[in-house]
Amino acid sequence: MIVSAFLERNPELGSKEQCRDFYWAKLQKSPNKYSDVTMPGRGAMALVRGMVAEAQGRPVRWQNVHAHLFRDGVCMEIHLSKVLYEPDDERLFEAVLRTVRFADIP
Repeated sequence: MIVSAFLERNPELGSKEQCRDFYWAKLQKSPNKYSDVTMPGRGAMALVRGMVAEAQGRPVRWQNVHAHLFRDGVCMEIHLSKVLYEPDDERLFEAVLRTVRFADIP
């Protein structure tokens, strides 16, 4: 599994759902086409879940989860991905998602 994250200040956005929708619109321009897309909410997160079945003509079963959070004008995205995804791999995604949050720094 690959995990990446970024934070971006965007005063035009005001919620985790707006962050999700903003970045999902950009992601749809990617050459990798998502199928089986769902956009569930999960507590403080707005998710985009989707599968890329093939890339460059090869089967990859590339599962992607984009978790979006929002606080004080800042969007956070955590991107989880795994090629050759099997249903048992879902426990890996869940283990990471359970730990995602904005933390207060004293």
